[in-house]
Amino acid sequence: MSGGQGQAGRSFGERLRDGALFCAHFLTDPFGLSTPLSSSPRIAATIARELVAHNAHRVVELGAGVGALTEGILEALGPEDTPLCVELKPAFCRRLEERFDGRAHVVAGDATQLPVLVAGTPWERPHAVVCSVPLITSTARDICRTIRDVLPSDGLYLQLAVRRGPVSEFFRVEKTYFFPLNLPPERLHRAYPLEQTQ
Repeated sequence: MSGGQGQAGRSFGERLRDGALFCAHFLTDPFGLSTPLSSSPRIAATIARELVAHNAHRVVELGAGVGALTEGILEALGPEDTPLCVELKPAFCRRLEERFDGRAHVVAGDATQLPVLVAGTPWERPHAVVCSVPLITSTARDICRTIRDVLPSDGLYLQLAVRRGPVSEFFRVEKTYFFPLNLPPERLHRAYPLEQTQ
């Protein structure tokens, strides 16, 4: 593990600014974020443990927000590894670039366009995809299908969600963590791609 800056290394002002930015976007697009607060450090730490256990080096994060889960991803990766952070909202992309300053590769884009975003890059066949894009929208099935199509058969899929949604249609869910103190309470699903039948 690389020992990234982590939440403890960030000032109160930085945490407050990120929280305000995230909450402001939630108020204008509640279905696009599904929660008024970014994810807790406990969720990020669980993601880090899962990535280390899977020996993941090429990691894609979908819906990186202001970087709460990116911290956990960086903790799991070696110093030579860089995650690909895909984020739709331009303000979040700017904050990610500022916050991680080259430690993460930030791309503005839609999760449903993942194959196009990773084509010809080191992340074309990722070891793991970490997704916090809400699976409560009309594109939820498209997102799950896209992730399944990009991951190799032994690739790790970590989905943060209020509910499972269509995950089990495309993935074999092996474990679900529950975080009752998160606002709202969330689950983290550890899953692997199901064999394609179509």
